[in-house]
Amino acid sequence: MSADEELRLYRTVLETSGELIWSLDREGRWTSLNAPAARRIYGREAADLLGRPFTEVVARELRERDYAVFQRLLDGQSLFDHETRHMRSDGALVDLSFNAVALRDADMWERAAGKLASHLDGDGLLKYFPLMQQGSDALTAYVLSVADEAGYQVPAYQKGRMLDALAAFVEGRIVRGSACYGPPA
Repeated sequence: MSADEELRLYRTVLETSGELIWSLDREGRWTSLNAPAARRIYGREAADLLGRPFTEVVARELRERDYAVFQRLLDGQSLFDHETRHMRSDGALVDLSFNAVALRDADMWERAAGKLASHLDGDGLLKYFPLMQQGSDALTAYVLSVADEAGYQVPAYQKGRMLDALAAFVEGRIVRGSACYGPPA
C-alpha cells in the first residue's frame, strides 16, 4: 500500500468515527477534528472549528483551568481521563472525558510502539487495553495517523496488520460498534 493510500485509509476511518478525535497546534487552535463527532458534540461542522482556539468551546468556568492543562501538555505531561465541559452551538453543555499526549517524546513513542503487539485484537485493530476483546477502528487509524504526522515508526509487522484490519473494516469485512455501522450484531 502506498503512503497516499495509507493516508486515505486513515482519513476514511477517522472521518466516519463517532468518537471525538482531534489535534491542536502549539497555540491551542484546532488543526483536525472529525466531522461526525463535531456535529454530534458541538452541533456544528468541524470546518467551522478548525483554526479556532479550543477554549472557545470550553465552558466559561473551566476555560482557565483547561488552558493551564493544555500548557502542561505542551511541557510533555500526558493527560488521562481529563473531565471537562464543552458548549454546543445551541448553548447546551456537554460533559467530556478525554486523553491527550503531546507527540514530542521519541523515547516514549519507542516504548509504546514496543507494546503494540499486546494491544492488537485477532483482526489487527488496536485495543485501548490489552485485556479487551475487541479493538477500535478509530483508535487504530488515529495511532497510525499521529505516528505518521509526528514522523514516528510503527513496527512493520504490526503496521501491516493494522492497515489490513482498517482496509477490512472499510470494506465491511470487519464490523465493530462504530458510528459508521452501529452496534455489533
